Amino acid sequence: CVSDIVLTANNQCQATASWQLPEVSDNCSSEITLESDFDSGDVFPQGTTMVTYTATDATGNSSTCSFDVIVNDNTPPTIISNLNDLTVTADEGTCQATVSWNTISAEDNCDNEVQITSSFNSGDLLTAADLILFLILFLYSIFYSSNCSFAA
Repeated sequence: CVSDIVLTANNQCQATASWQLPEVSDNCSSEITLESDFDSGDVFPQGTTMVTYTATDATGNSSTCSFDVIVNDNTPPTIISNLNDLTVTADEGTCQATVSWNTISAEDNCDNEVQITSSFNSGDLLTAADLILFLILFLYSIFYSSNCSFAA
């Protein structure tokens, strides 16, 4: 039978899969029908779809084989924001300030719900040490995820 096929989803969260038909033979008959629920060249949605072939000889004996077409979403979400760098002044004598910014949102070509995580939240009371941590997390996220950041 055909080996599992792993593909990357396109912008519509689907992919076209192609494969060679399984080889079939019978010990008594050369008249064999081969049927499947999918055809090579079909478009498959994101996720795993099982493809099954059934070979049937002239006397009605049959055999099946199956394989999976796996379509993965490898496109990171896009962060949508109107964030600009902020300049804040620490509260007198405290070396900290409450910092607020606009809401951050994101969209993804395949997933309706995108989880947004943040090292800090708008309205948090930040210290000078927090701002250094914020910068470190920002630099880390540049290299390892879809991200958006700004300096406070």
